[in-house]
Amino acid sequence: MTLKNQFLPRTIAVHEGDEPDPHTGEAGPSIGMSSTFMVREKAGFSAHDLGDNTPFVYGRWGNPTVDGLQRKLAALEGTQAALCFASGMAAMSAIFFSLLSAG
Repeated sequence: MTLKNQFLPRTIAVHEGDEPDPHTGEAGPSIGMSSTFMVREKAGFSAHDLGDNTPFVYGRWGNPTVDGLQRKLAALEGTQAALCFASGMAAMSAIFFSLLSAG
């Protein structure tokens, strides 16, 4: 049974995607307003270099706030993942580039 079938949408919206901050213990989601992040290992400045476990590097590629939103939306829709974009044009471009071929 999926999470969507077990709980009402309002319960999922409140609880899913929120995990306590390992450093501060905050129970609620914090708002990540930074555009750049410090990383210990060298990271190439390309989205192609990013893996699933790569820490946050650049705000347009993701940040903790957007990550939490994506997890909430995926849980509400009953899917494995969701994507959020910085603009409507970015969202439309992603759709077109994934579905259309050259020519």
